[in-house]
Amino acid sequence: MTQAENVNTDFLPIIYDIIRSIEKETYETTQKPHENTDSNLKIPELRTKLQQCREQIQKLPGIDYTKEEQQRRNKSEYKNSVINLDSDILQSKIAGPGCSFIVKDHDIQTEDQFKHLIQRESVMKLSATEVKDVLFLMANIKIDTSKYNTVLRYLDEKCALSVERWPLDLAFYVLDAWFIIWGPKMFKRHYYSAITSLWGRRMKKCSKSNLILMLYFIGMSKEAPPFLMETIEEKMETFTSDFTDEEWAVACLSFFKTSKRMTSQLLLKKSCQAAKNLLLKNDRFNVISILKCFRNSKYYDDALWALLKEYTLKEHNTLNFVECTNFLATFSTQNIYNYELFKCLEIQGIMNLKTEKDSLTKEEYENLKTHPSLRSRVKDMARFLWALANVGHTMENETVDFLIDNLKQRLDVGEFDKQIHILIDCLQSLSLAGYYPNNILSLVLKMSTLRKINYSNRSKPRYQLYFLQRSTQIEAPDVEIDMKNLFNPIPKKLEIDIKEREGFSTFMSILNQTSIKDYKVCYLMPHIMISGIIFSMIPDEANSPKNDLVKNFKLYEKCFTEGIFLNQIKCLFGKDRNYICVEILDPTVCNYGSKEPTGLMKTKIRQLEKLNFKVIPLSVDEINKLGSKNISKELEDITKLIELL
Repeated sequence: MTQAENVNTDFLPIIYDIIRSIEKETYETTQKPHENTDSNLKIPELRTKLQQCREQIQKLPGIDYTKEEQQRRNKSEYKNSVINLDSDILQSKIAGPGCSFIVKDHDIQTEDQFKHLIQRESVMKLSATEVKDVLFLMANIKIDTSKYNTVLRYLDEKCALSVERWPLDLAFYVLDAWFIIWGPKMFKRHYYSAITSLWGRRMKKCSKSNLILMLYFIGMSKEAPPFLMETIEEKMETFTSDFTDEEWAVACLSFFKTSKRMTSQLLLKKSCQAAKNLLLKNDRFNVISILKCFRNSKYYDDALWALLKEYTLKEHNTLNFVECTNFLATFSTQNIYNYELFKCLEIQGIMNLKTEKDSLTKEEYENLKTHPSLRSRVKDMARFLWALANVGHTMENETVDFLIDNLKQRLDVGEFDKQIHILIDCLQSLSLAGYYPNNILSLVLKMSTLRKINYSNRSKPRYQLYFLQRSTQIEAPDVEIDMKNLFNPIPKKLEIDIKEREGFSTFMSILNQTSIKDYKVCYLMPHIMISGIIFSMIPDEANSPKNDLVKNFKLYEKCFTEGIFLNQIKCLFGKDRNYICVEILDPTVCNYGSKEPTGLMKTKIRQLEKLNFKVIPLSVDEINKLGSKNISKELEDITKLIELL
């Protein structure tokens, strides 16, 4: 017999007796006032009984968990979801957030267990200690919330009204108990709203342990009151020497989940050091928590990236799919590309997906309720695809075929019905890599999808759908689509774009030294908002047959009609002209430390060439080299200018 079963045998009669006694006496006090004119007469006795109950609960021996449960609790993912309270509140503790506590397997609930709290007046008369003890008991027995909804509602109201007067230690203890009782539903209750409104005002007196708990719950809720994270950053700076590596990970994950950037350079540097330490400990769970924050905060550190690259190349065979995805996303967000690194993560990620599929039955694989630890989420697949496509990595055909089949299967079972934006994200990444799966696009690029995206109030999917439509028209014209000119690009000022791009202004100054006139700086294809320069030229008849010019002009007219080209530059096009597009390869459109264009820039060049434009890419170094030349004012041809290189 396990210790858990001993608890059931030895202690339940005691607990039952105490609870029944409390219930009986409370009921007589509250429901039969005519027999006792002083309704508070027995309150001291009830408090004594409740204290006895608490003391008996404290004497319960520990649980001998099953082998499977013990293995789960030993995993870093579990350990890092649990934070134990540091303060001893009246010498009793509830297990940390995320823990379902001890006695959940021992159903000591009865119909009348908390009947003495069914009246709101009784709940409002409870002291802080009594509230804590009641919640302690409820958390420990894993109370049936549906059965005691009224009692819990009154207790929630009581806690919300009282928290202003409580010390932070007690407030967090109670919050911890509520989290065990309600789980994520707690974040919609009155008490959570009340305690979060209190945090900003109590920040000066907040201890380090309470600050970490605060960050933990904020991260779990994925929301933070206005300006609270900024206040938390200031407070964190006073504890920088006290945080453990794991606590830095909790803090970073909270910033990421609330979509808040960590702006303090001191905190970012400390978090960076924690990430390095955690890598050496092989604690990937916490490393990824910090890396997510860095992605969101656009923080870069050469030493960390070098260490992460070395670690990934060494350990890639042990990574699961989510870990492959997060490491890829970390490098891709910074446009850091290394073929060997991305290749091994691509292969390992696909191998994990194949193993996952083979290990599940057809019913399990198609069941949307299968746990994410067994069946990967589509949002992780979308991030995996984006990370590869963003830096222009050339994927294996086998990788693309497998991912497209996987997406189609998930589409067929309805997994994208409520998250069509994720499917659009996947399709955009595939289009960046030059793949247009007809069997999926024909289902997505239609009016019903338009309505879903239009009503979702999400700006990013709207632009992605616009990008996908235009790219399909250019690169996969055989795909039937219903939508025509229904979306506009995200506004982006051309002047600002030019100013922010290194080498662009220099090249414009060089052009001003020549007699070249027929050109335009523009977003030629507004679905790809990377500014370029298009030159209109009188063709050399020997190299440009008249039939080719007419054919190209008809193609360009069609592009203007279908909205692929920007109408403002229509005046530049004519039947007897050739066109050259100069694309500036500045650091914003190239992978870090190289002249290799990113996935979006590669796509723009590929699509321009598909539309019969001659494309001349110029690096910043080449522009500077041109700037050092003696440019003749008589020069009238862009090709002659490029020949000076």
